[in-house]
Amino acid sequence: MTTLHESMLFNKTGLKITNNGGDLTGDAGLVLIKEFMNQINFDNIIQQLLHIKDRRRSPKHTSVKIFTQHIFQIIAGYKHDAAANRLQYDRLYQLLLGQSKAVSQPTISRFFSRLTETNIQEFEAIIRQLGDFNLLDRNQQELIIDIDSTHADTFGKQENAAYNAHYQTEGYHPLLAFDAVSGVLLNVKQRPGNQYTSHGVREFLEPLLVHYQ
Repeated sequence: MTTLHESMLFNKTGLKITNNGGDLTGDAGLVLIKEFMNQINFDNIIQQLLHIKDRRRSPKHTSVKIFTQHIFQIIAGYKHDAAANRLQYDRLYQLLLGQSKAVSQPTISRFFSRLTETNIQEFEAIIRQLGDFNLLDRNQQELIIDIDSTHADTFGKQENAAYNAHYQTEGYHPLLAFDAVSGVLLNVKQRPGNQYTSHGVREFLEPLLVHYQ
């Protein structure tokens, strides 16, 4: 077993991981997530595949920065966008985004309000590209597609949210496809909460088969 004394990062030379005390944060693991995102050129992938109509004048945060912070918050366990109102002053998030101030909750909300049906398709393309990156990097020769559904709680009056008797709560019932060998997400499709588990599976699966053939 090795003890971590100090480790510099490739993507952020001003950041280091250490165990000597000092200023502490409960979200330090996000530094490793940022390092991984840098290794796969995540920002470039988003810029190439995601095209959001942005009519803001002199925005302080790009769409990539907003999207990236939202991912960080989800990974760190912050389920509500409102957490950004506190996190925008968190020095760790400022360092991860390379900005003097992180993104606020209203900015995140406005980001999602700008999304269109085309953007949803672009998110699916991003998922496929990340999946392809993993399969090619592993030189994986076998693919086992594991399809399942899950439940996502909603709050307030969300469009197409519905009561699911199995989960006994209101929300969505999306379909997800994973590679059973590596565990990598291959695709996801949003559905109303009252959809049966296998509803729409064929239409969901066929594009995947075409893509990976």
